Amino acid sequence: MHPGPLVPSVLTRQYCHRSTAIWNGSLVEQLLHCRRRSKVLLRGPQPHPRVVSYIQRAGLYGLYALGFIRIDWALITALVERWRRETHTFHMPHGEMTITLQDVEVLLGLPVDGRPLVASPIVEPAELCRQLLGVTTTEEALDGSRISLPWLSRQFQAPITAETNEQTVQQYARFYMLSLLGGNIFVDKSNNKVHVVWLQFLEDFDRAREYSWGGAALAWMYRELCRACEMPAKDIAGPLILVQMWAWERFPHMVPELVAPPEIDYGEDVDGQPLPRGPHGVRWRGIKCKKKVPTHVLESYRRSFSTILASQIIWEPYKEILDGLPAYCKAGQDIWRTKSPLVCGHLIEWHLPNRVLRQFGMEQDIPGPFDTETRLHDVDLRGKSDTDWTIEWADYIQKWNTRAETVVTRPLLEQPISYSHPYMRWYRRITRRCISKDSSQYDELADILVSHITTCPSETPGINPPDDVDGTLHGYPFPGGRAPRGGGRARGAPRGGGRARGAPRGGGHARDEDGIRTAPPLTVGTDLEDHPAAPESTPATSIHPAAPESTPATPIHPAAPESTPATSSHPMDINMSECVAPIEPSTEFGSIATPSVPIAHVEMTSTGPNQTCSPPSSSLPTTLEEPPLAVDLVGQVDGLVWGKRRQRRPEQTEAPQVDYLQQPSQLDHPQQPQRRILPKRIKKLRPCGT
Repeated sequence: MHPGPLVPSVLTRQYCHRSTAIWNGSLVEQLLHCRRRSKVLLRGPQPHPRVVSYIQRAGLYGLYALGFIRIDWALITALVERWRRETHTFHMPHGEMTITLQDVEVLLGLPVDGRPLVASPIVEPAELCRQLLGVTTTEEALDGSRISLPWLSRQFQAPITAETNEQTVQQYARFYMLSLLGGNIFVDKSNNKVHVVWLQFLEDFDRAREYSWGGAALAWMYRELCRACEMPAKDIAGPLILVQMWAWERFPHMVPELVAPPEIDYGEDVDGQPLPRGPHGVRWRGIKCKKKVPTHVLESYRRSFSTILASQIIWEPYKEILDGLPAYCKAGQDIWRTKSPLVCGHLIEWHLPNRVLRQFGMEQDIPGPFDTETRLHDVDLRGKSDTDWTIEWADYIQKWNTRAETVVTRPLLEQPISYSHPYMRWYRRITRRCISKDSSQYDELADILVSHITTCPSETPGINPPDDVDGTLHGYPFPGGRAPRGGGRARGAPRGGGRARGAPRGGGHARDEDGIRTAPPLTVGTDLEDHPAAPESTPATSIHPAAPESTPATPIHPAAPESTPATSSHPMDINMSECVAPIEPSTEFGSIATPSVPIAHVEMTSTGPNQTCSPPSSSLPTTLEEPPLAVDLVGQVDGLVWGKRRQRRPEQTEAPQVDYLQQPSQLDHPQQPQRRILPKRIKKLRPCGT
C-alpha cells in the first residue's frame, strides 16, 4: 500500500522526513538520544526557603515543584516520527494533535500570557555572570555565550543559612533557576551548557514573572521536534518531559498504571507556611506499574500508534480537573487558543490550535492553507551575537502582543468525528499513514475492511438510503447488492435445513401469547410461483393449515395468489430468483411439507417396527398430533428404491405445494434424490398405538 501522502499539498518535505528513511530501511540508528540535565539538580537537597521565595516571585515555581521524572526514549522517538514541521502537529491515525499553551501551563505551571522572551544582544557574557551570579568565569567555563553547568554548580556549594546576606541568596536563586531552565526547558545538544542570555530575564524577579516562559518553552520544543523529525538527526533536546506527559495524558492505554499517588513534601516558605502544591504534571511522579504495557520499546509504540482506536484517545484530559488546579496553572486560559507566533530569543515558531480544535472540545473543520515559515528553522545564534532580535522580529512581536485578538473559536463538539467526516476524508489524503512497513499491515487491513463495508450497504436507517441498495437476503447484505448464484446456501442460513439461531425449538414455529403456534414471517421475491390451494380431498385441519379451494385462507408460508402481484415486505428486499438457486415445488400431505420430486409420501401404520411407504390417498387420515419423528425407511414405491433416510422438519423457505395425483408425470419420471449426510445416531420410531 501507499504510505502517503496521496496529495503532497500539505506535507511538502516528505522526501527528507524521518518516516521516509524508516520505510525504505535506510535508517540504521532508529532510537533518538534524548538529552537532558536535571537529574543531579532535582534529586539533590531542596533549596533553602529563602531561595524558593525568589523562585515563586519569578514565576518558575511550577517547574521547581515538578521534580524529576524519567524519560522514555522510545516513546519520544515514536512521537517524533509523527511530527511534521509543515503543520507543527503530530499526524495520528485519527487526525492531527499537538502540544499547546494549555498543556504547558497545566502540566508545567509556567506562565503563558505575558511579554515575549526577547532582548537586546549581550555585550559581554563574563560581565553578566559577574554582576548577576557573583562568579568570575574562566576560559574553561565559557564557550561563547554559553556557560558550563557543572562548573557553575561547583561555585555554589556553600549552604544558605538565616545569616546569609540577601545578595548572596539572590545570586544563589538565579543560579538555581538558570539550572532549571538549562536542564529542563532550554536544553541543547551540548547537554551540560546553558546560554547566559537567560540571566538578563532574571535580573528583576518581579519583572521576570511578566514574561511568557511557557510560550518560550513551547517555541523551543517546536524547534527541537522540527529538527529531530528530519534526517540525519540522531538526538533531540528541549522540554522532553512535556512531550512525554502530554502523551501520557492522552493515550492512557500506553501508560504505566499509577498504583499510588506521589507523596511530595513541598516544604515551607520563609513564614513557615506550607508551599502550594505543584502543577498537574507532578502526578506522574507516583509509583507506576509497568507489567501491563511495554515501555522503552520503539516497535511496540509504533504498533500502538498505528492501531490506536478513536475511543482510546482522550482529547480533553483536563476537562474534569481544571477547576481544582492551582491558580498559576490556569491563569492564561484566555489565550490558550491563540493563533500567534511564539517568540523565544532568536526562535520564532507558530502556535496553530485551529488544527487541533478537538483538544478544546470544539468542532474540527478542514484547516486552510498556512505557511509555518520553515525557513525560520534555519535561524541560529552562530555569527549573530550582535543581532538585536527585538528589531529583527518586530513584526512577530507585534503579532504576539495582539494575541488576544486571534483566539480561535468554533461551535462545541456534540459527537465524535466519524470515519466519513469531511475532515477525515481530507486528512487521509494529505497525511503520512504508515511509518514502518511492519506497522503498515494494520492500515492495509483497515482499508480492506472499509472497502468491504462500503460495498456491503447497511440496513441501519440513516446509514444507507433504501434507494441506494439493490437488495438483501435474510437481513444480510451482499457486496454490490447481488447474492451468490448457484445451489449454495446463503450466508447466515442454517446448514442442512436445521434450525436457525434464535428460532424456537419443536417445529420451528414460535407461540403467541395464547400458546398457539405461529409461523415466522418470510420475505419472498416477486417472481416465485404462487402457492396453489390445498386439494379438495384434504379437508382436515393440520398442524400446518392449508385452506381448501373455496376458502381464501392464507397459508403459513404466505404467497400472493395468481391474480394478486406479490409485494416485498421490506423496501430493501430483492428478487429471490437472483439470490438463490431455483426452489423445487413441494407437496403437503398429512400436514407435513416435503420436497415433492425426490421424496415420496410417508404414511405411518401400526404394522410394527417395519414401516412401509405408500402413495398419498384422499381416504387416509391427514392429521398428526405430534411432529414427525425420525424413521428408517426401507421399501420400493413405483420403482423408486429407498435406503435409510431421516425425515427433516420443513424449512422456513417452503416452496409451493403440488399434488401428486394431479401431476402423475412427476412420479413416472422422478429425479434422483440428493444425497444427504445422516447423523451418527438415529432415533428409532416407536410402534404406532403404543
